Amino acid sequence: MKATSNPDFRPLYVQVMEIISKRIEKGEWSPGEALPAEPKFAEQLGVSQGTVRKALDGIARNKLVVRRQGRGTFVTEHTPDQSLFRFFRIVDGLGRPIIPQSRMLRISRGRATILHQRLLNLKKGARIWKLERVRLLKRRPVINELIILPCDLFPDLDRLDEALPNTLYEFYQRQYGISVHQAQETLRAVEAEPTDTRNIMIKRGSPMIEIRRVAKNLAGEPVELRISRIQTKGLAYQVNLT
Repeated sequence: MKATSNPDFRPLYVQVMEIISKRIEKGEWSPGEALPAEPKFAEQLGVSQGTVRKALDGIARNKLVVRRQGRGTFVTEHTPDQSLFRFFRIVDGLGRPIIPQSRMLRISRGRATILHQRLLNLKKGARIWKLERVRLLKRRPVINELIILPCDLFPDLDRLDEALPNTLYEFYQRQYGISVHQAQETLRAVEAEPTDTRNIMIKRGSPMIEIRRVAKNLAGEPVELRISRIQTKGLAYQVNLT
């Protein structure tokens, strides 16, 4: 590794982690693509193969890459199943995961509100997409969902030849090269409003859970705001803490 005027006193493998992570964030390797073998990385960076191995293990824990025994290290890619079970936390009354389906109601364009500007780091007057959809569990509509996307990141969303799929993160990656790496969620208790009663047939004033999620790309930049309003009968939000 090249010396700099400012000494870096962090462990060497941490420095290697940062170098490789930044190269992944810049798109040097596509989702699903194999990274160079450990000896090649070691030669490029001027470090031992053991240091590279420890760095790649750390990057794998951060879910930027997947280590496959006997095959190599690959940039993480979204698949429908991976997206669902990593980011969808709704379970039934017995704590069992449920696979949702989606029905798109409408796609429209508008201007970013103050909330959108703040959460998505948008400028005043920025153009946004509004995706309104219902999510069904066991064929029952139970989630009223609004998704806000910056038009600059997702151009011509309404002119695509294909219908938007159930798992949008896999679509973002495949169609626009945007990988959702992490998400921040805020939960609060709310009451059903007119749009909820219309879209998921819940009585006005009934208790609901609202989940506000800001999804971020590999560089930690916000790319999506998702507001999901969930009727609570027979359902729960579950998080595993380790």
